Amino acid sequence: MNNDNTITPGPGQYGAWYWCIKVPASVSKNHEIYVYADEIKVTPTGDLLAQGGYRKEFDETPAKPLTVLALAAGKWTAFYVATLLDGSAGAVQHWTGEVER
Repeated sequence: MNNDNTITPGPGQYGAWYWCIKVPASVSKNHEIYVYADEIKVTPTGDLLAQGGYRKEFDETPAKPLTVLALAAGKWTAFYVATLLDGSAGAVQHWTGEVER
C-alpha cells in the first residue's frame, strides 16, 4: 500500500483480509492456498466461497462484490485469517503442528 491510501496493484486489491485455506495435495502441493478476501462463507452443501471485490483504496467498499475463490466440498479442510509475516494463523494461540508460539 502507498502512503496515500492507494493499494499497490495485485491480489490485495480484492479483499481486506489475508486467509489461508488448508486443502488436500491434489488441490495444492503444499496443502495451502492463500487468498485475499473480505469473508469466507461455507454453503449448506459444504462448498467454500472466498468473497471480496476490486478496490483501489484500502478502506473502500467494493462496488461489485464477487467470489474470488471457490472450492467444492471435500476440497478444503480448514481456513483461518493468516498473518502477512509468515502465513500462520494470526488469531490462534495453540495448534499443534501448525502454530508454534
